[in-house]
Amino acid sequence: NKTFIVASCMAVLKGVFDVVTILPDSTGWTTCKERLGKDALESLREVSFADDPVGAIQKMIMLELFGQGGKRIRYCADMMVSGHTYFACLFSISAYK
Repeated sequence: NKTFIVASCMAVLKGVFDVVTILPDSTGWTTCKERLGKDALESLREVSFADDPVGAIQKMIMLELFGQGGKRIRYCADMMVSGHTYFACLFSISAYK
């Protein structure tokens, strides 16, 4: 079904945009640092895609799956594209057709 293919592509692109953007979220950098906490912030600072791309991808996957200290990380840049909004719009348009 075309709708599910488009939704999958959009979800992957949202993930890529969240990783590659350097802009903080709308609440600002100070609030983002507080939300992340000291341990998660240090873990993210240790990731270097330039020095070790494969290791960085592995570390990011582990952080995504298991979080930092058993607590999932909510990234600061995850407001670039709203997942709820684009999925609702996509499936509304699909239902309309």
